[in-house]
Amino acid sequence: MRSAPLGQGTCYTAPSTSGRGAAAAAPRAHAAGRRAGAADLAGPAAAAGADRPPPVPPPPPPRLLSRAPPPREDAAATATASTIPPLAGVPPTSLPRHLALILDGNRRWARARGLPDRAGHAAGVAALTNAVAACLAWGVPALTVYGFSVENWGRGAGPAVGVLGVAAAAARAHAPALAAAGVRLRFIPRGLTRPRPLAEALREAERVTDAALAKAGRADAPALYLSVALSYSSRADMGAAAASLASDVAAGRLDPAAVDADALAARLSTAAVLPPALQFPDLILRTGGERRLSNFLLFEAAYAELAFLDELWPDVGVEALGAALRDFAGRERRFGRD
Repeated sequence: MRSAPLGQGTCYTAPSTSGRGAAAAAPRAHAAGRRAGAADLAGPAAAAGADRPPPVPPPPPPRLLSRAPPPREDAAATATASTIPPLAGVPPTSLPRHLALILDGNRRWARARGLPDRAGHAAGVAALTNAVAACLAWGVPALTVYGFSVENWGRGAGPAVGVLGVAAAAARAHAPALAAAGVRLRFIPRGLTRPRPLAEALREAERVTDAALAKAGRADAPALYLSVALSYSSRADMGAAAASLASDVAAGRLDPAAVDADALAARLSTAAVLPPALQFPDLILRTGGERRLSNFLLFEAAYAELAFLDELWPDVGVEALGAALRDFAGRERRFGRD
């Protein structure tokens, strides 16, 4: 459903098939089924005086992908070649040149199925494989995804290291396929050092894609700039950029008159991984039913179009992404002008 006619300053909200309500109800139903099943196992005496509903069937098995096989090392290339339909009737010039995704709902997806959180993050990686393939197929040159925020460390070291471990394993497994597809992989913010094995795995994945692009003579012209935000905070990023400018002014290396919005933008994490023409996202899409940016690309999002899906990220397939891009193509972007 749409909250207002599309156009400047509006956002798109897609119809829901598996939003927060369904995700919250499933664990309760599954728990009720377990309690009823325990009474049955205790025997007739234990169940005789109980007024309990019949056992609830367990939830369906997890659906990792909507229209593609389970992830493999060559999943991105295979999906691009064989499973991603074109966006018929949408001119390439109407598509976003930079798509940003807030991947929300992995944990809720897993818990609705009685699975560990790690399974939800793995399912989210599979859905991201589809998104990468779709961008390659449709000619979207830049994709930035929000995988883990600085604030997420507040959930505890165990959950945080768990999701980052999935990210490291995915980077290692998918780097060869990304390299073969002409993708340049980068992680922001730059200089991530903890946990050390994660940082080393991420740097190695970047090197794999860089080497393939250099060998193909495409170091400065990848098919897709894929940037993954891990342990990221947009406010911290802006603070670091401002501090860098202030330091240069204090040292006499920079004229105070040269400090402006462009100077600040040039020192953000995104400037280190994207060419200037692609630094600012055209469309930011968030899944999982929330309607906020959550400290993601706050400076860069000044004129981004916004879209929100109730579906949890692992349930978002190519068709849903295509629908959001079609909606974007129909918007009139005026950037404050008549």
